[in-house]
Amino acid sequence: MDQVEDGPIDGTNVTGIAIQRATNAAFTTGVNTTNVTPATLATRTMTGLTANTTYFYRVATRTAVGNSARSNVVTFTTLP
Repeated sequence: MDQVEDGPIDGTNVTGIAIQRATNAAFTTGVNTTNVTPATLATRTMTGLTANTTYFYRVATRTAVGNSARSNVVTFTTLP
């Protein structure tokens, strides 16, 4: 498996969403950030993942008044 899909994020005042993944819990190694708008986030496919690797994944939203706190971290490991 070399991809992960996430579903929609609902928020009436959300103007943008930052999807971040990394290969360590501190988000200092292998960091990849994708910025999207809510209208384009029906489904987002993460590609280019390495087999048998643990990834850490979190999101934050933007509104007209600022950025949200980051979400809880979700961890997953790709198949060998």
